[in-house]
Amino acid sequence: MKLRFNLIAALAFVAAGTHVAQAQIGIGIQGGVLSSKAKIENTSNNGDNTVSDAVTGYLVGVPIEISVGKAFAIQPEVNYLRRGYNSASAGNNRVETFYNVLEIPVLAKLGYVSDKFTLAGVFGPSFQYTMSGTTKGTLLGVDFNEKIKGSDFDSRDINRSNFFGLAGVQLGVPIGVGKFVVDGRYRFQLNNENNGNDINVRGRGLSATAGLIFTLGDY
Repeated sequence: MKLRFNLIAALAFVAAGTHVAQAQIGIGIQGGVLSSKAKIENTSNNGDNTVSDAVTGYLVGVPIEISVGKAFAIQPEVNYLRRGYNSASAGNNRVETFYNVLEIPVLAKLGYVSDKFTLAGVFGPSFQYTMSGTTKGTLLGVDFNEKIKGSDFDSRDINRSNFFGLAGVQLGVPIGVGKFVVDGRYRFQLNNENNGNDINVRGRGLSATAGLIFTLGDY
């Protein structure tokens, strides 16, 4: 019985070692444009919904690709985002809000692989932490431009810890010791960004990025 257990344990160890050996790891850099807006619901006014105008920000970050087999990979990332939304009301009132955000997505990648290119769908959850922000615009004919930081988030009922879902497509082309990647994604917020009782704010966004992933082992 002991010999049989040792044999099973040895086979499991070899299988695990083979699985790790087959996994390929890459690390890279990426950057691009992020167009973002927000869906705003006033729950005290019969659920009146509005969608803000989009603002243009950017994204820079570091992806880590852990590929298992040919067609599947896990890709955690650390990104810096500049996102926000532009809200307008009656008259000349307009408020543009930008947030500086640390984003940590964990994505699954599944798709087609050949010697010339890869094409994969990417999807998964993303945690975002808002570090600071700015708000500017015109209210009642008066222009303003203010920074948002620290305790300002509490006084403005802004939730700094947020969760998003991500879905998109990634194209990769082998070059030298890695691959050049082009990525398009849609972001949708899963929680309410507003801590008040009457307003629900959920961000949306489209990003287009390009980057390089340097891989260890054969591509």
